[in-house]
Amino acid sequence: MNAFEQGGNSGEINALQQHLMEAQIRVGDIGVRIGQLRDQQAQAATREERLRFDKPLADAQHENIVTIADMQMTEQRLAALQRSMSMPPRNDVRFDQPMMEKVGTGLFLLMIPLVVALARRIWVRGSPRVQPVVDLESSPRLQRLEEAIESIAIEVERIGEAQRFATKLLTERPEPVANRASPAPVPVARKAPGTITPH
Repeated sequence: MNAFEQGGNSGEINALQQHLMEAQIRVGDIGVRIGQLRDQQAQAATREERLRFDKPLADAQHENIVTIADMQMTEQRLAALQRSMSMPPRNDVRFDQPMMEKVGTGLFLLMIPLVVALARRIWVRGSPRVQPVVDLESSPRLQRLEEAIESIAIEVERIGEAQRFATKLLTERPEPVANRASPAPVPVARKAPGTITPH
């Protein structure tokens, strides 16, 4: 095979590949249109309205079949040309419209938890840390502490007063009894048995 024939074949291969891609896109669009027509037909209220969608639906299905047949013929012609040029046929993974929608939906559903977790982390980190406001005036713990301090202060004041009184008694103490003459003891009358003295 000379270079001229090879160049002509490669141009034809490119044209066939382009035509094949357009046919695949057309099949996807027709599939979407068929789905929309079926949805509209299902939502129709009366039988006459449902019958109105029969012809457009049949036309779309016919166009879909014709496009798929054209796509298959193009694939066969492309494979034959590639074999004739001794090029290995390309094994492209072809995604039709419904498959692409399913893949997109699956990716979207997988991304939702990740996005929510990331947004929550950003929100928590970005918000200022709020310190709890403690109302010192109405805190029961603080009130108990004040009461304890007041009772301790009262006890310390009593101890101080007792020490001052003891110091005053010691300073006003009379001389020891040994240095003074002792007065005569006063006789105490004995009480008759059975009398009770008041306390």
